[in-house]
Amino acid sequence: MKRIFEKERVDDLLSISPYRRILEDLDIPLFLVAYEAGEFIAAPWKPQALFQIVCQGEISIYYVRDDGSKYSLAQGSEAYCLGEMALFEEDATTVFAQAVTDVICLAFLIAGNEEKLLANNQFLLLICKNIAGKLSAAMMRDAVSSSISERVWNYMQFKCENGILKGLEKTAFQLHCSERQLQRIMNEFQSKGMIKKIGKGTYQIKTREEPKKRECRH
Repeated sequence: MKRIFEKERVDDLLSISPYRRILEDLDIPLFLVAYEAGEFIAAPWKPQALFQIVCQGEISIYYVRDDGSKYSLAQGSEAYCLGEMALFEEDATTVFAQAVTDVICLAFLIAGNEEKLLANNQFLLLICKNIAGKLSAAMMRDAVSSSISERVWNYMQFKCENGILKGLEKTAFQLHCSERQLQRIMNEFQSKGMIKKIGKGTYQIKTREEPKKRECRH
């Protein structure tokens, strides 16, 4: 993530934003945030300090279930907004927003600007429309079909403290696969250098960007 404060670049993207008038009326300092493909824009462990509008690129918004499967909520591109709920509740997000391509967002800080934001009816209307649209899309979208390997990998990344999976038998039950299948997947991940074995029935992801989650003790 990189913040960009060059006025000319900010003004260029603001001028073509469908929300230009609302943003100008707010009179809040704007800047750009650039994300590389694969980078998390929002996640349960990341403080939601910004209201962001996608100007370039594509993002994926999804939820990770306890069994490691992903539930796709939306694909966002130009004019997609992020951070609406942070105005009303700290650490409100329980979902992941991830850059599919390189992404540039127009952004401003929520903290310190709450009074202006809550007093602007056009901005509040924008938030209401966006939240309603997201809820409607979520209700109509089915869960993404994931392979067993994908579920195991997501489970280790997002549901295990320090990426540590411990206890194959009960983990296999939770992920709706056999212990033999899970062992095969662990062996495959090991051979690819994705994980390492650190004890009997215990495996850890070798490299992680994410902070601590619950350790999967079974």
